[in-house]
Amino acid sequence: MPGGLTGFPEAIEATWPNSLVQTCVVHLIRASMRFVAYGDRKQVAKALKPVYTAPNEEAALEALADFADQWSSKYPEAVATWERAWGAEHSRSWRSRRCCAGSSTPPTVSSR
Repeated sequence: MPGGLTGFPEAIEATWPNSLVQTCVVHLIRASMRFVAYGDRKQVAKALKPVYTAPNEEAALEALADFADQWSSKYPEAVATWERAWGAEHSRSWRSRRCCAGSSTPPTVSSR
């Protein structure tokens, strides 16, 4: 989902009821980094990478749990950003990910 476009998911779902609208990984990273001190951003970004580059849903969930264990006490909102976004949208996207061979991110709805 394009960051900051209020009502976008609702409009897509109203037009295409079976569509999958998901947040772009870059937007998710940026959103979570708002809660991270400048001096920790490289470490937090490095800890996040296994989540969005995981080869399958199980590995991604494990990486997300590791990320939460490592950073939730210091940056609970950064962790919560990823946990909220994960939900059904990412679970469904892993099942359809085969169409994006070679891509490190699941398929998204284009704003073209």
